[in-house]
Order: sequence, then structure tokens, then C-alpha cells
Amino acid sequence: MAEGTDTPILAPRPKEEESDGAPTIQAKMGGSSPGNFQAPPPKRQQGPQESSDDEAPPKRVRSVGQSSGSTPEAPPSPNPAPPVAGFDPPVALAADGAAAPQASAAEAAAVPAVGVDVEPPGRLQTLQPFGVTSLIGRRRTMEDTYKVALGFTHSLVEGEPAYDFFGVYDGHGGSAAAKFCRDNLHLVLAVEVERLRRLAGEELGELELWQRAMADCFDRVDREMLFMVPQDILVGSTAVVAVVGTRSIIIANCGDSRAVLCRNGIAVPVTSDHKPNRLDEMQRLIRAGGKVIDWNGYRVMGVLATSRALGDYCLKPFVSAEPEVSVINRTEEDEFLILASDGLWDVASNEFACRVVRQCLKGQLPTTSQNVVLQPAASQAASLLAELAIARESFDNVSVVVVQLKKM
Repeated sequence: MAEGTDTPILAPRPKEEESDGAPTIQAKMGGSSPGNFQAPPPKRQQGPQESSDDEAPPKRVRSVGQSSGSTPEAPPSPNPAPPVAGFDPPVALAADGAAAPQASAAEAAAVPAVGVDVEPPGRLQTLQPFGVTSLIGRRRTMEDTYKVALGFTHSLVEGEPAYDFFGVYDGHGGSAAAKFCRDNLHLVLAVEVERLRRLAGEELGELELWQRAMADCFDRVDREMLFMVPQDILVGSTAVVAVVGTRSIIIANCGDSRAVLCRNGIAVPVTSDHKPNRLDEMQRLIRAGGKVIDWNGYRVMGVLATSRALGDYCLKPFVSAEPEVSVINRTEEDEFLILASDGLWDVASNEFACRVVRQCLKGQLPTTSQNVVLQPAASQAASLLAELAIARESFDNVSVVVVQLKKM
């Protein structure tokens, strides 16, 4: 986009089916609310990924993982991207290097279409082992999604591997906002990083460059989403993203999803949940003219259970899309990074999640899931965390990304 213009750089996406993205505020609402924010009844088509019962059984988005030196498996998509020149189609590999068995038609039909998105490497990249799992859980619709883009932008240091991008998006009011973030946020971030590099050169330090790039990226995506989602009802998405390089990890968070780093066996929270009852967030809301109402939990104007999100135009300016950004210098003691939606953190502490992943990566806690027995340890760890959240009676969608930073 040329500077100084308001024309969106992102082309409008084709209209998608409403089977999993109908306007509904149940993801963050948890009940009815006062005021004029009640959304109309959702329009959905009954499909194989939905259930007519209130307590729908957990359903799975196939786990995806990457072992060191291999190409990640890209699950099937209803709108497959064109092939990338110079890359062979990705093949799922078993632990012994043989091709993994393909899912049956019945298994494929039960997999929700939201959130299955892993891009193959486009540049020299770090080949971090990682795992991704996304479960619909007890929700009637799937509003979580995620994104993995390997080598999505060049390193700040010439000759070093490119940065890898990992993101988890937790939608509310349907999946439209989360899908928009999934498809566009990493692309806009790459554009903003390159723009700042050209304009500022070496005048900006790494921390300031990434803070400005992330802030500009989230602001642009929030503004351009205005053309893609309804403005008069509650439709939005939280976002927690990690950009992983060989020297540093950049974390940006907007909402109540969370990132936790395990360093030498100790859980280190690298984000702080944006909740309406957080003191600084409550003060910001009040200064903007909003209110925090305890209606089945603390909520912005008695409606939204998170104080920051992309979208949610009917609650602007109270709900902010500005992310909190941190740059972490990597050390030899860094073991792995967990990104997850609040469906996990509602029922699991940082310490519990790190303990489970650590034991999985060491091979001390084998998973019983049939879908990931041939996947890398990081994928098994992500799957087990999500299944434990459902077993602990989490009532939200659960999405987990585990990035292994060193060999355990």
C-alpha cells in the first residue's frame, strides 16, 4: 500500500459458508447480557462437524507437526493455495521416515475446516520442531484458528535463517474475524517489517523495530477487517503471535490468549492476559468512557470478556486492537514455547502446561491419541494439552501451538 492512502492492500476474500462462522457472541459471552448488544439467532447449516446436543462431543482438527529437517504436513483445505515453485507436495512422515498412513474418508469428514493452515518454508528457515492441535471441544461451532508460516520474512542479520511465524486466533461472534487474521496478519507483518527496514535502516534497534511493526500491523489488519465483518454486532478475535529467530523471539498479544516460555524447566509467562478487571485495562476503559460490569464475570459494557481484540467495532474505542510486544533474547536454557487460546488456560496453569509438554518432549508421557502416534514429540505434546483441557471440562474451543527450541 502506498503511504498516505487508505486503500486496503488486501483483496476481499470470497464469501464463505456460514456453517461455522454465523454471527453469535457465545464464545466470549457465556450467557445473555444487558443492553442492546444481543446478536440475532445464528444461521447455521447442520453438518458433520456440528451436533444438535448442547454438550457436543470433542471434535478434532488434525494435529500437524514438523520434525527437524522435514517439511510440515499441510492438511487439506477447501481452497488450496497454488503450488510453490521448487517445492514438492508435502508428505506426512512416520517416526522411521516412511510415509504415514492417510486418513480415511470418514475421519476426514469429521475434521472441521477452520484453522488447518501450515505454510511450507519459502526461504532458508530455522526448522524448529513444532506441533499444532485445535479442538472444537464442547462448543457447537469452531471459532479458533491458527497459522504457521515458516521463513515468512528475512532475518535482521544477513546470512542468518529467516524468521518463523506462529499464531493462535480465538474468534468470537463467529469465525470470520479469526479467519481474516489467519489469512492476512503474517503477510501484513512481513510488509511492515520490510517497510521499516527501508525507512529507518539501522537507526531502529530490534526491540523498537518489532514494536512499531507489530503495532502498525495490528492496526492495519483491524482497519481492513472493517470491510470484511459486520460492524453492528460483536464479531472479533484475540491474537497471540510469536516470531521465532535464531537469536530472539518476538511475542505480540492482543486479548486473553497466552504465550508461555519454558526456560530450564521453569514456566516464564511472556504475555499478560487482557482482562477487563486488570487494573491498568480497567483504568484505560474508564478513561475512554466505557464501563466494566460484572455480568457472569467481568465484561466490557457487560458484554465482552476480553478488553483487547481485533474487530468488535460496536465496542470501539473501549476494546483496543493495540498489542503488547516483547522481544526475548534466546538462551541455551530455552526449551520450548507454548501459544494457546484461553480454552486451555481457563483450566490449566502455566506450570502444569509446561510440566506436561516437558515430559512429552522427553518421552516420559506418551500420548494415547491415535491421530498423533506417528507425529513428532512437539505435536504429541500439543495434542495431549488440548485433550487434557477438554478432560478438565473446558467449555471453549482449545487451540495449542508448541514450538520446541532445543533438543530435550
